[in-house]
Amino acid sequence: MKKKIYWLTILLAFSNTVFAQTKPVVGDGTENSPLEISTIDELRYFVGLVNGTLEGVDKDSTACAILTTDLDLSGENGIESWTPIGNQTYYSGCFDGKGHSISNIVVEGRNNNNLGTFGLCKSATIKNIELINIQVNSGYKNSGGLAGYTCQSSFTNCKVSGTISASSYTGGILGRSVNCSVDNCHNSATIKAYDETGGIIGFCEKTTISNCSNSGNIPLCDQKGNEKGGIVGGMYDTSSVVSCYNTGKVSAHWCCGGIEGYSKSCKISKCYNTGDISGVSYIGGIGGSIDASDLSNCYNSGKISGSDTGAGGIAGETTSTKKVTSCYNIGEIKGKSYYNSIIGVSMSTEKKSCFFLSNCESDY
Repeated sequence: MKKKIYWLTILLAFSNTVFAQTKPVVGDGTENSPLEISTIDELRYFVGLVNGTLEGVDKDSTACAILTTDLDLSGENGIESWTPIGNQTYYSGCFDGKGHSISNIVVEGRNNNNLGTFGLCKSATIKNIELINIQVNSGYKNSGGLAGYTCQSSFTNCKVSGTISASSYTGGILGRSVNCSVDNCHNSATIKAYDETGGIIGFCEKTTISNCSNSGNIPLCDQKGNEKGGIVGGMYDTSSVVSCYNTGKVSAHWCCGGIEGYSKSCKISKCYNTGDISGVSYIGGIGGSIDASDLSNCYNSGKISGSDTGAGGIAGETTSTKKVTSCYNIGEIKGKSYYNSIIGVSMSTEKKSCFFLSNCESDY
């Protein structure tokens, strides 16, 4: 009897430790008085508050919070699978990490979209946070280390390391963004996905990416995958990438670049790539395929390898792009057909003030 009581006591104590959700002592969750999170139990409370899963507490998807210390979720059996902040509805508050980190988040959702530390964000502000060794495993789209799907939100001074795995619209920082700004964010996580995959953002529209970098590798998965870039996979509709760089290795089947995989009606300026970029067709040091977009003041020193059509030191292919201005390449180019030190396949694009100091050769 004593043994049964002993083990029951241990089990209850363990359960309380695992599932505890403690309301932060300081703050009321407003922007002027954010919840001050200093323990994992308080972090759980914040997640429950935003998602509306706290018993007897009204949901608050606009709650604001700050971190006051680094948190490590390793060994936390109660967080075998992290529930994203903004799981079913948009998170619209302010979250400031204050330069602190959260380590060892595990997000499992093989049958789910919109996965990350944050799931859905709209009119949110997230800043000054580092996510160390995050693991995101999704079988679908819109997955990122920081957030899955975002719109009308800003992300500043954020860092991510670990592994992000999904199907498409997958990024180290954000999976998919619409009308957002991303500034001074850095990814070193490995990103494994098929299409629209980027070191910072997988797919974006009307989004500004500035002062960001990627050092994480983006490998080819099962000999498939299109639109992959060191910074952004696919960018559309007046999006811009300014003052960003990539040092990671990026591989795709079609449309693969050191900065972007594919862009349409966008701007790329003051960016550089030093990573090795490889694939089959439309492989470039800066852009894989550049359509009706402005490209200026960029350079590549990475090795570019395309086994079929279109390999270029700056761009694999340009269509409806009038000028590529003040760009240079010093990286080695290897291709099969239509390969060039600046642009592989050029559709009436003027190369203005561009130069190269590299060799082009065919190994195929």
